[in-house]
Amino acid sequence: MRMALLRAEQAAEQGEIPVGAVLVAPDGATVLACTGNLTHTRRNPVAHAELLAVSEAAERLGGWRLLGTTLYCTLEPCPMCERQRWASAFPAAGAGIAGRWREVAGGASGRCAVVREARFTTG
Repeated sequence: MRMALLRAEQAAEQGEIPVGAVLVAPDGATVLACTGNLTHTRRNPVAHAELLAVSEAAERLGGWRLLGTTLYCTLEPCPMCERQRWASAFPAAGAGIAGRWREVAGGASGRCAVVREARFTTG
């Protein structure tokens, strides 16, 4: 989580929304990706820290399946990011650890929680 917080600080210094994400391998020690939000910098609405971490890890591993990985994020992922995390790790998604949960817009625990929707989590 410290790495994610550092990336969030760096994102804020660049004028980004201060969110950082770290994706860790199933062994719990190997960092596959460490990213911060880049939506403004890249002028890309999907350059969220979580999506960038998933993409970077998949590229590093040479495949899109990230089974058993754990995502550490400074803010609970939005529904788009949470759905992508589940899609890349289904059926064995690891934990998602958030520094701050979002009651309304959270993709894991909020009103928009995709993980509670069977239609979104069944392969």
